[in-house]
Amino acid sequence: MSFDGNFLVDMGSSGSISLTSNVVAKLKLNRVLTDVKRKIYDTGGVGGSRTDYIFKADKVTVAGNDLLDMQLDYSGNTQGMMAEDSFDGLVGNGLLEHFDVIIDFAKCEIWLRPNRNFGTTKRYDSEMTLTPQADGWLVNGLTEGSNAHRAGIKRGDVITSINELTPSEVDIKQLKAMGYSEDDWTVAIMRNGSEQKITFKKDKY
Repeated sequence: MSFDGNFLVDMGSSGSISLTSNVVAKLKLNRVLTDVKRKIYDTGGVGGSRTDYIFKADKVTVAGNDLLDMQLDYSGNTQGMMAEDSFDGLVGNGLLEHFDVIIDFAKCEIWLRPNRNFGTTKRYDSEMTLTPQADGWLVNGLTEGSNAHRAGIKRGDVITSINELTPSEVDIKQLKAMGYSEDDWTVAIMRNGSEQKITFKKDKY
């Protein structure tokens, strides 16, 4: 199956391409795709809380450049922004990071040039979306059935340290690199007023 569509650029999204539930219904993706993982977010940007279904595409062509084995997702929401029919989905940083990006606001054009990240794919993922807070990282999104989920982590948990590193010692770029690394994570979690430690292996792709 191949598909062309109208997409909004969302530089606040860590995903690559996110399809609206309206497109899913048109293409009947929920019937075609079999290897799909569900990820639930308590909050999801402008669309509020959301449920995403994650799958892998054999190829995504962007500005004449082919990206292979890209991880995409589609929305399971029936209301909100990702259920609209005025556009087909979002393009996020998971795709844009493969390019040097030039935005010409006067002409409403985006220029893309493959960079050193082009074609690289992540091999490991914590399968969590973490939101920084004053006292730690809030587990905002979690993939069902992932190693982190099976180890006992829940949405709404506050992680006070990862491998003995606190939020004050890790910036956003380092956290992303840690999430994609092969290394196991031991996280300290504050839940119901008490701290516990959970160790898990990353999910491998």
